Amino acid sequence: MSSVVNFNHLSFQRKVNDALTAVERTLELERSPRLAEEVDHTYGAKYELVDITTNAAIIAFMTCLEKLGLNGLILGAIVEGAGNKPLTLRFDVSTTPTFMKEVKVKVPMDRSYEQTEETATSMATKVLKAVRHVTEFHYDVELEWSLSIYSGTSVDERTVLMSNKSSSVIVKQAKESSRLRISPRSYELPLTWLLKQVNLDDMASQFKVDTSRESTKTPRRNDDVDRAIDFSRRLSSWIGQIQTGLYGSLARIEGQHDPALEKDRQRSYMSDMSSSIDPTFNPILPLMEDRSEPSGNSEDKVVPDCMIKIELQSHEDSTDRNVLLSSSDLTKLTNEHARSLQEGLETCARAFDASEYVVTTTAEIELGVVLRNLRCLSIQYGETMNYVESMMERQLIAAIGKRLTQDDLQTYVRYHDARLLSPAPEPFSLSIRQPEHYPTGLVSIETVDDKNDCIHSHSRQVNVGSTLNVALNSATQVQLSGNQYLHGWMNHRFGADKKNHRLVARARQFSAFILVIGTMADGTTLEPKDAIIVQDKDELLIPLLLEEIPTAREFKDAIKSLSPE
Repeated sequence: MSSVVNFNHLSFQRKVNDALTAVERTLELERSPRLAEEVDHTYGAKYELVDITTNAAIIAFMTCLEKLGLNGLILGAIVEGAGNKPLTLRFDVSTTPTFMKEVKVKVPMDRSYEQTEETATSMATKVLKAVRHVTEFHYDVELEWSLSIYSGTSVDERTVLMSNKSSSVIVKQAKESSRLRISPRSYELPLTWLLKQVNLDDMASQFKVDTSRESTKTPRRNDDVDRAIDFSRRLSSWIGQIQTGLYGSLARIEGQHDPALEKDRQRSYMSDMSSSIDPTFNPILPLMEDRSEPSGNSEDKVVPDCMIKIELQSHEDSTDRNVLLSSSDLTKLTNEHARSLQEGLETCARAFDASEYVVTTTAEIELGVVLRNLRCLSIQYGETMNYVESMMERQLIAAIGKRLTQDDLQTYVRYHDARLLSPAPEPFSLSIRQPEHYPTGLVSIETVDDKNDCIHSHSRQVNVGSTLNVALNSATQVQLSGNQYLHGWMNHRFGADKKNHRLVARARQFSAFILVIGTMADGTTLEPKDAIIVQDKDELLIPLLLEEIPTAREFKDAIKSLSPE
């Protein structure tokens, strides 16, 4: 089993432990759910854990989309009108700067000087302050964005879920507007996978890993979870594009606001909406619990602030359902997520201070809160799936006592070959010698690594007593006498791990031999392709380009598009 790439177990464990306080506060008294690795459970429970966390992610995604305007009524109407066409979420944004006026401003300077005027009767002293004349250029910047949904290719008939149009004045000290402009941009997210997981008749989330499918290897490595993770990555990428295209551009535009007078300046503060720190409760948690009886209320419930309910389906090989959270528990956790998200929106609305911004309004702040939570949810889901795989990997390593590699597989195969085959495969390391003479060199096939281990091959002497004909050209042939051997090698591979091999020829000091590489035309004729003289402690390394023989299914798939003839 290959290790989970880029998964930080300690960081994820810390994140879940921090969320457990809110979980214990949400559930009943004397409930103490923990990370799945800390609770004894069967292999089948891991599949149900994946189902539970994925359904929780679907509920959380739909809760956020509802905050963005995609409620049950709109979703039902759009799905009914779309038929079998896919639905796509689309975000459009643009700004249009318009030059308004040019203003001359006198800016007081720190320097001052005195001027004395003497008259016939008195003497007067004036204190004059220096001023700097600055030209300001005023631009009216119109910001417009919208979030919409459409079916198939009917972009012009899209339904707008959320939008905002605002106008503000940006003052610059240079007549240049290119950095105030956001060219019309569109970012799209397919919703096909997400809506397929929701039964629109009773509005229930119904994700379940199909364990009967041949491609299902583990609770994490299967087609169903792969598609879920692919959607969460697309979602995260889509949000990242919006954060760059909208919020990154707004920060740049607000940074251009530079009036000459200090009293007209604003802080141009822009919140970092791309932060990975989100105070909203995250319900995607791989939790289990030690308890002898299931929780009392396991009925499916609708989350008050979301139109989707939870519909859990048990796997046939799961025998310890009691260690898993019930649908009632999941309802409470997703409800807490909806409550904390709404609280975060209200807090941002109350804390919004227009004096801190130039272009940004409360609509952009609230949109950013929901998008930030959506991105954190997608990241958490991917980490949760990797945690399940990592947990199983660590449990397997603990049971075996070590991490299995390609070398362990080779050792296993060679051990059983030696016991089951007669004669057993031997190392392909052949000495080059004349009869009754000391070896002049060595030919072997070795792995390209720090061990330089020889392959083990089957061998059999062939053509006893016959000669081998080597054609040097059309008029010249060389006949070689001596023993001839046929070697066979079966290369084993561990998962996706592959080792490279090379042909090695070594000559002893004051010795030499000719290495000829070619193709056997028949049982007694060699057609040479290349030859080289190896002498005086030479070491020749020739990389081997090896191709696996396809399986029957792979071969059938490869030729199915060819003509029968």
